[in-house]
Amino acid sequence: MLIYSVVRVQPYVSLLDVLWQDVAAGHRAALTSELTVLEALAAPLKAGDTSLEALFRQALFASPDLGLAPVSRPVLERAAHLGGSAFRCLISLPSPVSCFLCCSA
Repeated sequence: MLIYSVVRVQPYVSLLDVLWQDVAAGHRAALTSELTVLEALAAPLKAGDTSLEALFRQALFASPDLGLAPVSRPVLERAAHLGGSAFRCLISLPSPVSCFLCCSA
């Protein structure tokens, strides 16, 4: 979700813009796991794309609208179960971690 928003991936970005507007207005909460830091920064760091890296760092660490949740062993184990269940066709790893964090908050 965060990566698609920052990179502006179509056709998702128009839906995500509405979601982020709801978050900014306080109608929804946005929480992701610390694994998103790895996921989001890996490609820009590898490519040496400092502009994209800065955009991700801003979204991850300076946005008042997004919370970062630590990843613990129980969260990882629960996410593994989600990843191996019927949700597997809908959620790709590490997304189950984020999904579990949101559901368990």
